[in-house]
Amino acid sequence: MEQKIKVYRGNDEDIVNQGIIEESRLGWSVKQITTSPIVATDSWFIVVTVLYERPDQVENVV
Repeated sequence: MEQKIKVYRGNDEDIVNQGIIEESRLGWSVKQITTSPIVATDSWFIVVTVLYERPDQVENVV
């Protein structure tokens, strides 16, 4: 099983959703999503960490 982690700025939900859609087209599925608020000096934002996984052998269907 192959895994990878991608981190998105979570304040814009469309960016996260678009990232998940793009990865799923490449054969990756979402295993876990973690949301963490990050507090900066004068503002805050949300970081969304997505753990993707896919089988080692991906068969191409023609």
